[in-house]
Amino acid sequence: MADIDELKNLINPHKTPDKQFFLDLLDGDKQRVYEDEHLSTVLKMLKVIYINKLRLKIKSVESERDELTRSPDYTAEKYQRVLELNAQAKSLKEKTDSYKCFFEESYFARMDVVDDKEGYNSYYIGKRGDEGLEIVDWRAPLARRYYQKSKLNFKINEYDYKVILRRAIRVKNGKILDMKNEYLSVKDYLTPEEIGGRDEAVIFDPFLKEILKSRKEKSEITDIIETIQEKQYEIITLPENEQFILQGVAGSGKTMIMLHRLSYIMYNNENIKPGDVLVITPSNSFNAFIDELAAILELERVRTSTITDYYIRLLKSIGMDASKCDPLVPVPEEYLSYIYSEKFGADIDKKLGKIYDGIFGMFSSEECKSATAAIEEACARQERAYEKIKNAGLRVRRCVLGEIKEKKDGGLYYTKPFRTMFNCLTDVREFLSLADSDRRMKNYAFFYRQLLSFYKSVRYLRRLADKICSAAKTDLLSLKDTVEKEIFDLRRYKMKLGERETFTYAQGIEKREKLIEEIDENIARVEEIESDFAPFHDFADVIRGETHFVSIGKCENIVDVMKFFYREILKPIKQRYGVVQKPLIKSDPFSLCLIATKLGFNLTPKFAFMFIDEAQDISPCEYAVLSAVNERAIINIFGDLKQNVTPYRGINDWKDLNMRTFEMNLNYRNTNEIVEYVSKNLGIDMSSVGGEGEQVIKIGKRQATGWLTEHKGLKAIICTEADFPQY
Repeated sequence: MADIDELKNLINPHKTPDKQFFLDLLDGDKQRVYEDEHLSTVLKMLKVIYINKLRLKIKSVESERDELTRSPDYTAEKYQRVLELNAQAKSLKEKTDSYKCFFEESYFARMDVVDDKEGYNSYYIGKRGDEGLEIVDWRAPLARRYYQKSKLNFKINEYDYKVILRRAIRVKNGKILDMKNEYLSVKDYLTPEEIGGRDEAVIFDPFLKEILKSRKEKSEITDIIETIQEKQYEIITLPENEQFILQGVAGSGKTMIMLHRLSYIMYNNENIKPGDVLVITPSNSFNAFIDELAAILELERVRTSTITDYYIRLLKSIGMDASKCDPLVPVPEEYLSYIYSEKFGADIDKKLGKIYDGIFGMFSSEECKSATAAIEEACARQERAYEKIKNAGLRVRRCVLGEIKEKKDGGLYYTKPFRTMFNCLTDVREFLSLADSDRRMKNYAFFYRQLLSFYKSVRYLRRLADKICSAAKTDLLSLKDTVEKEIFDLRRYKMKLGERETFTYAQGIEKREKLIEEIDENIARVEEIESDFAPFHDFADVIRGETHFVSIGKCENIVDVMKFFYREILKPIKQRYGVVQKPLIKSDPFSLCLIATKLGFNLTPKFAFMFIDEAQDISPCEYAVLSAVNERAIINIFGDLKQNVTPYRGINDWKDLNMRTFEMNLNYRNTNEIVEYVSKNLGIDMSSVGGEGEQVIKIGKRQATGWLTEHKGLKAIICTEADFPQY
């Protein structure tokens, strides 16, 4: 085998061309020999710098493993080492397998360019780049110029390049099947006589029709890296922060552009992680369909999901289980048309506003403000009295608050409910203060979270405040009796100091007498706290008469709040349209997400990038939900308004989304005959790339199954929307 330095030199992109070099570029036979030799050298380099080294490592690892397993004293430590070696061998084999793609299809294009700094360079472009093999990745900046067929001069950083040669090469299993020049110009280096008309200026992809034809018989989805057209590539390589809509006719490659764009963005931006991206697809079967392509484009870890599954995940983030939604339950189309309309969203706004105004209005009215002012003043007095109780002597403090204990999960608590009562009192005071002045209370989610805490505190205080205060007074009086008995007992002990008789435990008696004074003071404080609950009790009795306040207040968490609004909003609508209430129907996950976003609940997961395929089947109100949840996401939308399959749902005009729109009307999938028929009979602006096929024929519905069975590869049936479900 040739020396590695010699191999490197053979595939070195930099050339020092002379006249003979340019003459050889015009000679097809010599170029074929050159390309065969170049490919052979690449494969040799592949073995030398990667495969052989990996095989040696695998052999070494397996040898050590086998030696350990044959050892007579096979200990637990050796067993553990064997497991480690097996894992290493597996990893090395997987790495070796990852280079198979270079054997199968090393590259698909060559581009020769010249610039005034580095001179002449010949670059090979592949589906996967490798610096050691001198192959440029199709997503790299230089490769971008290969796809821009109309540009023969370009600039990258400080370099001004001029294209000399653009060549398409078909490589399969280590052999060159064919090669054709798309562009060749050596007029700057040879005379017209030397050229002899052998240079070429072919901008159209020479293998496009051939590749498209070969794919007709395949059912699996494949990449379009070799045949990406200039207009497609412009969209694929738009800046990562570009939001847009791609309106493309059937067969224009929308899904291909979407996936290749995602691959391009992630290749050129290391900061973008797979977890940052969500691809919304029309069905789970479609996700399985694109799995192989995702591996080629290095998108295996990017999350794909149907929009309904995404709604279910969003609801799960707030504790709601919508996974048992049954898509097969029949639902009137009139109901679905309403649910996915803007009117439904507007009606939710009205209902939420009415409920909110009814509850919040109680606290914002002038009558309520005077009552809340009195409560806040009373709360302030109660807080001051409570602070003094907390600073009282140990016996008094324990009598009212109990002992301090440590919680199992950390933190401290008092064994008597007096502290809990004041925690509730603080909640009440804070809520009333927020309702009076805090702008956040205009946000439904914030308001209802505060309301749940407020209601629980109101309920607790209304039921137990008087009892807690009464119990505290009883305990203080009991302590007072105990202390008085202690004083009585201590007074029995006397002693003489000279002629004067005195109490033996005079200091103890004096200390307890002061304690009695302290007890009386704190009984008065508890009574003051108790009496200051009077305005609160009156207020609580009034607000508990508001039905919605009580219904929401009884909710334990966000899930209960959502269930309340489900009953208030969706249930009456379902009854009106005659829709079953249980189980959840196919539109419920969306409906609940719409309500949750309008309430302002924080739904997750959120994504930085969203790519939406078959986007015409998603209604504007659903896009509003996606935008509300993923408020910072860059959204790319791919669809065709003519291909909507759900008459009750979807979008009629991309202008509704207020985003930049690109259009593609070239059909790469279907034959000239199909495209011509559709364009003529259905009034769709569509053109074909020129593939010939069978004439379009008309058949009856009963003949369709037999016709589909007889015809292999891709097939097309054109039918009315009404007949579509039958097919």
